[in-house]
Amino acid sequence: MKLVSMLDLDGADKCRDGKGHRTVGRDERRFSTLLISAVPAVRDFGVLLAIGVVVLSLAGLFILNATLYRFARHQPKELAEPNPGPALGQRRLRFDHIMPTIVRSARRHPIWIVVPAVLLAAGGFVADTSLNVQTDIEELIPADTPGVIPLQDARRVVGATVELPFLVAAADVTQPEITQWIAEFQHEALAGHPELLGVDSVATVLELEPGDPAPTSQTVANTLRQMPADIRSGLITNDQQSAAIVFAVDDITVAELNDLIDDLVAEAEPPAQVTVTPGGTWTLTARSVSATTEHRGLILAAGIGAVFIGLLAIYRNWRRTLTAVAPIVLVIGWSSALMWLLDFELNPLTAVLGVLIIGIGTEYTVLLLERYWEERGRGADPDAAIVEAAARIGRAITVSGATTAAGFGALIASSFPALRDFGILTVANVIAALIATLIIVPALLHWLDPPTRSKPDPRRTMAPAEPETATFGL
Repeated sequence: MKLVSMLDLDGADKCRDGKGHRTVGRDERRFSTLLISAVPAVRDFGVLLAIGVVVLSLAGLFILNATLYRFARHQPKELAEPNPGPALGQRRLRFDHIMPTIVRSARRHPIWIVVPAVLLAAGGFVADTSLNVQTDIEELIPADTPGVIPLQDARRVVGATVELPFLVAAADVTQPEITQWIAEFQHEALAGHPELLGVDSVATVLELEPGDPAPTSQTVANTLRQMPADIRSGLITNDQQSAAIVFAVDDITVAELNDLIDDLVAEAEPPAQVTVTPGGTWTLTARSVSATTEHRGLILAAGIGAVFIGLLAIYRNWRRTLTAVAPIVLVIGWSSALMWLLDFELNPLTAVLGVLIIGIGTEYTVLLLERYWEERGRGADPDAAIVEAAARIGRAITVSGATTAAGFGALIASSFPALRDFGILTVANVIAALIATLIIVPALLHWLDPPTRSKPDPRRTMAPAEPETATFGL
């Protein structure tokens, strides 16, 4: 194995390293907060989500409108307002009766709605800090994946399946003081970390022990020259400016491996002008998994902040902005509580689920509130406005949530545990976002837009509503 390929230094560097136009621009800002992540795959995921939102928005504005106009302009007038029939009509009446009843009850009893919701979310945020992080890659893939079974068989026979290399760089790594330091460092590492099963290095080839007089550079060069080229290239470069210390590690989790790397780096204490850098595929894996959850809280805060600032710039009213954003913050807390109760673990997919829910859930609250403020602008009192908004737009939000949940629900059938968990949690969070929209928002409006304080907004006064058929049944 070649030294450079074995250390994967290039990879290590990469690892370090409602309504129309108003909704366009908010979703991509939410998802673009994933660019904060240190993991390239998560950043790419955020970019693709942002691009997808823009493309879908443009498709809805141009392709969908053009298609509806193409097929509706020649439709006979008598077909423009079809008779739903008794069965369909009854179903719509039942739906239009249930939805206003729900929001009316939530607005009349806000304390019984908001307080338990806030307490559950607070408990979820506390529990989030104790969620286990799934760092074993084998647990994220099917057990019958080709290669997993042979790997397990080899592990039972060999014991160690992980090689942890460290790169030692200096002007000349064969100098006596450097080889002597390598011997001392690896001896102390093996003695202090029982998970280390063995080590290969220049000092090992020289059979150099701590306290032994170090050989001269010429002696080291002569010894290395007698070794096979493939083995020599895995331990030292031809210019003798880089050498490898390769530890054999017992079967441990990626989290434990990450801690082990940190410990060894802290304990190295190389001589002056000598650098020690961990490398290799397993180092990249450990660092990447750690980085997946490292900035999770910051990403969620940035997503919420971006939505809040965007809506505040549009509404220029902190009450309206808070009413739209607060329910989704609660949903994020509920999600963590659910993960804790069901013993779900954080993995590279579930760690970024919160940003996805911010994007989906805020859309629901904005749609309902836009309809609510339209009714208020027409002069309706808050109670009548929220009932009318729920009756008019509630069905559309519910259908949208149901289709979204069904789409992500297909992931539950996946044989990959990571995808299956992601599907389950996404479906649960979409349902929670619907509940928050239809229950928490009306309850918050009881305090943020009470009848005794609120007046119709003349700037939002609109013409009488179009017949419901103009909204294509929504």
